Amino acid sequence: MMTDVVIVSAARTPIGALGGSLKDVTAVELGTVAAKAAIARSGLDAAEIDQAIIGNVLQANNGQNVARQIALRSGLVTSSTAMTVNEVCGSGLKAVRLGQAAIILGDADIVLVGGTESMSGAPYYAPRMRFGHKYGSVEFVDGIFRDGLSDAFTGQPMGMTAENVARTFGITRHQQDEFALNSHVKAVAAQKSGNFDDEIAPVTIRTRKGDILIDEDDGPRADTNLDKLRRLRTVFVPDGVDAADIASSSIPDNRGKVMGVDRVDPDDPFGGHIGESVGDTTQILGTVTAGNASGINDGAAALILMCKDLAQERGIDYLAEISGYAEGGINPDFMGYAPKRVIEKLLDRTGTQLDQIDLFEINEAFASQSIAVSRQLGIPEGKLNVNGGAIALGHPLGASGARILVTLLYAMRARGKRSGVAALCVGGGIGVAMQVAMDEGVFA
Repeated sequence: MMTDVVIVSAARTPIGALGGSLKDVTAVELGTVAAKAAIARSGLDAAEIDQAIIGNVLQANNGQNVARQIALRSGLVTSSTAMTVNEVCGSGLKAVRLGQAAIILGDADIVLVGGTESMSGAPYYAPRMRFGHKYGSVEFVDGIFRDGLSDAFTGQPMGMTAENVARTFGITRHQQDEFALNSHVKAVAAQKSGNFDDEIAPVTIRTRKGDILIDEDDGPRADTNLDKLRRLRTVFVPDGVDAADIASSSIPDNRGKVMGVDRVDPDDPFGGHIGESVGDTTQILGTVTAGNASGINDGAAALILMCKDLAQERGIDYLAEISGYAEGGINPDFMGYAPKRVIEKLLDRTGTQLDQIDLFEINEAFASQSIAVSRQLGIPEGKLNVNGGAIALGHPLGASGARILVTLLYAMRARGKRSGVAALCVGGGIGVAMQVAMDEGVFA
């Protein structure tokens, strides 16, 4: 009989904007704040934790094994073990899965899991300078783009994959802007009502003028509106027009094409081989902007996992039980659509109907892929990202998988909901998803 695994506690830091409130806090420091908070909330002694598994994507200049640094800084004993995970945007959720697996396999009873990222702290690379440079200019490579936000097979930015999804499913610029606005509206409302207060572990910034306490996300904007979003230029292809204007213009309707390639079947648009040509992009109407995409951010999240039998034996309260996990791959050119496939796989694996899930947290890498996934699955708007998503809150790559799970758990508890699913798309064409269940005792 398989060992059941529960989530005893969960915490996250605020999410900082690129160059924002957390720009001078390292990934290790952010992860340590989240880890210490999760440990404190669990009521456990840090010395009891057997392993730490932490996601981190932009690892350059962070020092050896970020997870080990966080573990020892958080009070774990030196006989514990630690592993740093990189599955791009899915790193934080994969860390949770690996922690669950460690408990199931008998390698650990209690595991610290999560993710951390300081995208503000990511360095530039000088890749050809190892053995000196004799003459001419030196090119620096942006670590954020190279290792976080560009496709390894084509070199394209992730935003181009969002344009592919928009084109395939006929998702207009206006629809994406509306989705983005709704993300901000929900996030601002959550901030004002204190919905994030329980999940956030404040970060203290020490300055010469005294300590500054950061306890709110930088991203949510109460002043944003459709007019402001509409004025933003498209980032990845030249500015176009909204699909509603195509009929009355001389601009060709490219909604039936994917990066210049005819769409064959909207239910299976992912044929082809990795790295094949995606066509001429100059004739495509751009839809993705800085306003309807997630940001570049800093933040961390952490959870404590435990064997359910051990938790019950010791009388330890827990937030939720992990019901299932699934992941899968699709063509990297459409990576944002992967959560649709993997959520279907997850629900099939757990024997759950979609309408039996109370809340969904699906990472908002881009509005286009979020719309496509939720629309094709048939997720009601009232069940999706109820406190806003990454478009408003931000997307610190290695932390996001754990962050959305933390947010999901607290949203479920606040609303008295029993079941939830957290899912993310992953650069390179992967999707990850986890299902959790809460007992009624959590709501007492």
